[in-house]
Amino acid sequence: METKTRYTMVNKRGEEIYHSNSFLGFIGSTILVYFMTFFAIMFFAMILCGIGSIFS
Repeated sequence: METKTRYTMVNKRGEEIYHSNSFLGFIGSTILVYFMTFFAIMFFAMILCGIGSIFS
């Protein structure tokens, strides 16, 4: 019987945040989440700076 490894990220309380069946999938999804978060924050900041430049 073949064992299957499951990679899991948990928070401080021990609750599962997300999981993956492969290490590369886990790392890839983690990097993707951080990049998408960065771009979302950058997009929001660009909108705020654009609105600020209209009123300056």
